[in-house]
Amino acid sequence: MIAGGGASRYGGAAKGLLQVGGRRILDRVVESLQVATGRPPILVANAPDAPSWRRDLRVVADVLPGNGSLGGILTAVETAGSVLCVAWDMPFVPAGLLAGLAGLLAGADAALPESGSRRGLEPLCAAYGPACGPAIRAAIGFNPVARSL
Repeated sequence: MIAGGGASRYGGAAKGLLQVGGRRILDRVVESLQVATGRPPILVANAPDAPSWRRDLRVVADVLPGNGSLGGILTAVETAGSVLCVAWDMPFVPAGLLAGLAGLLAGADAALPESGSRRGLEPLCAAYGPACGPAIRAAIGFNPVARSL
């Protein structure tokens, strides 16, 4: 699960900690991921207080800070290999959709659902395999050889 962003539309409030229907969005997303995968998700978050949000989750900070949601996806892939990435502000993401996306990784490097949104694809509700890591690093513009020179 990816927790990030500046919360500019929420007056600085951490979106995933807000309640929808009497439950925190974070808890709703964790439940869907657990139903889909049978295990607790990791939480990609840079906030200093992130470990206190849910003590049962492993919290991982961005491997390349300052790269927004793409950096969060990279962190998830490099931390866990094959992953389901879900933004923490999606309170109604169905576990069935997540399980279906995970199942598609058996024959692909990535599986992204298409929606009627302005983007069309939903990269923050998608499945990514380990082969995506180098491509994401290239998109970010990170070249470890050039950085070490």
